[in-house]
Amino acid sequence: MKPRVAKAIIYTPDGYLLNLRDNLDGFIGAGQWDMWGGAIESGESAIQACEREVKEEIGLALAFKPLFSLYGIAVFYVHTSPKPSQLVLGEGAAYAVLRFDRALRAKNVEPFTTLSILYHHFHTCKGRALVYSPQRGEYV
Repeated sequence: MKPRVAKAIIYTPDGYLLNLRDNLDGFIGAGQWDMWGGAIESGESAIQACEREVKEEIGLALAFKPLFSLYGIAVFYVHTSPKPSQLVLGEGAAYAVLRFDRALRAKNVEPFTTLSILYHHFHTCKGRALVYSPQRGEYV
């Protein structure tokens, strides 16, 4: 199935940067913590849509890597260390960084987001926390 939606996992040294969806009637995931992203527009690749949506929603220009695609949703990820001054909320009610354990236990995390965080954690982190090494300039 060709993806219709692109979603982004933004992983920071402190946890997962998530978007609190607007609490509006008829809004999918209203009032829940969710990944960044949205619909793939005509002529756009899934990764282009992901990068565009993140730029629109939180003001970050990031280069994402593919993680998986399921149920018409392509999920991408990036490991980064954004400064608070770089974050400009363009959509949603709020943003926050949730640690892995909190993201899994919170009652108001959108279920597909929970699945994606689990997959990301065990696929890219090998089931352990990644720590950013300033000396190496990468997560180790």
